[in-house]
Amino acid sequence: DIYVVDKLMSGAHHFDELLVDSDGPRSLDDWQLDPSKRVAILTYSSGTTGLPKGYNRTVRPPVMSGPYLGVLPFYHNLRSGYGRPSSAHRLRNRSNAQIRNPETFLRAVEEHGINVMHLVAPHPLSERYNLSSVRQIYSAAAPLGPEIQLRLVDMFKTRYGVDIELQQLYGLTETSPITHAPAAGGARASTLGQQIGARAVCNQLTRVVNVVTGQDVGPGQEGELVVKGPQVMLGYLNNEKATRDCIREDGWFHTGDIAVYDEFGYFKIVDRVKELIKVKGSQVAPAELEDILLNHPSVQDCAIIARPDERAGELPCAFVVPRPGVQLTAEEVKSYVADRVTKYKRLDGGVVFTDSIPRNPSGKILRRFLRDSLH
Repeated sequence: DIYVVDKLMSGAHHFDELLVDSDGPRSLDDWQLDPSKRVAILTYSSGTTGLPKGYNRTVRPPVMSGPYLGVLPFYHNLRSGYGRPSSAHRLRNRSNAQIRNPETFLRAVEEHGINVMHLVAPHPLSERYNLSSVRQIYSAAAPLGPEIQLRLVDMFKTRYGVDIELQQLYGLTETSPITHAPAAGGARASTLGQQIGARAVCNQLTRVVNVVTGQDVGPGQEGELVVKGPQVMLGYLNNEKATRDCIREDGWFHTGDIAVYDEFGYFKIVDRVKELIKVKGSQVAPAELEDILLNHPSVQDCAIIARPDERAGELPCAFVVPRPGVQLTAEEVKSYVADRVTKYKRLDGGVVFTDSIPRNPSGKILRRFLRDSLH
């Protein structure tokens, strides 16, 4: 059914009909509702590890200013919040199938004078298009390494004389969606020696716990990120088991992501718990190796997965999309990574060249398809 709050249209009901019960019409003031326990919107997860799950959300994220390019599918959590333009700004929509073509995306940015871009690494930027209208870039869904961040900022400054605001956001569909964002003033150099600029959003509690024991870990130690706050979903739609697996009795939501933080409360996401590659008991984060490969001048895109191995258990295997017109060998790729990591993180599971990396509509890598292709 379709309900409207303004002028009645054919085939739709008016919102006032929802306020009628057995005693007749009532006003909104008559209804005693607890917004923390009532479903406001039903959104769906990305489905990177399996079928997408519907989840019951109680709160609605803010509206973002524009003009900006609406590229995410309408069922996506970030789109349902930031995809609602205010009356003073414009939303330029393109179908997701169209916009996944980098040329179409950049042409739309130039044509409509887009101010705000939502991107997923690797970012499809090109000198062929005028991007001088861009003032903000929000990167999410996949890690964006420090070197790539610096290159992006420098490119806009050098080419257009523009100081863009580049923010890497973290969150999940289940958390409506943002849980961590850059603090005022942007990223900072932490005592861990890496750029860690994300702090917990307001009205939220955050912990990092040992994956096995569930006990809190200290600064500089890796563990699973867990959060608690009003933005966390009520649960998955018709899936109590999945709800119990991630929301424990004490109300803490287990994100399934490995994180580390410093003594000032700045966080860095390492990788997904389920995606960590276990090499003879040592853990390898695919995101770390992907960040290294994306800095190779001949690599356009890449993905790292675990390849089964009888002796080591698992080994890192790279799927690589070379840049057009370049010659790249597996040995070059392996050597490039080996020069930058410890021994057990090397690409001993091999290198596979491919035309594209499978991703879902929100830009996340579909690693299960890559694993299936090895069989």
